[in-house]
Amino acid sequence: MQTDHSTIPSMTPETTASGSRKQVLPDRYNGRVGKSATKRTKAVLLWLSAEEHAALAVKAKSAGLSMNDLLRQSIRQSRIYNHRGEERWYAVLLSLRAHLGTLAEKAGGFGPANAVVLLAYVAAIARHLDGLVQQERKCS
Repeated sequence: MQTDHSTIPSMTPETTASGSRKQVLPDRYNGRVGKSATKRTKAVLLWLSAEEHAALAVKAKSAGLSMNDLLRQSIRQSRIYNHRGEERWYAVLLSLRAHLGTLAEKAGGFGPANAVVLLAYVAAIARHLDGLVQQERKCS
């Protein structure tokens, strides 16, 4: 008597004796390899509009990645720049310029010799501030 082997489930690592399938993870799973793989225990919930979700899906598909892997990759590769220090620096420069302008206006109330000395100092400080601004713009 011959048995039809096509109906008998084969005993592979993916099947159990009862014939039900169990999940077998490959050695390489989601970009992580073997023992060096870190267990992910944190989650981030991100609400997207339908358009944003579709755009993310298209970008992930064109990159050959899952949406999660695309987001992980973009997090690793993104660079965040803190420009607050520069903003404060420019605010201080602008404030100093404004005060210099006020001093120059008030110089008319001084005697002629004092006014000339004050205006010379104001002009020197203004030139120095302009030099600092130009130097900062060349660096950035």
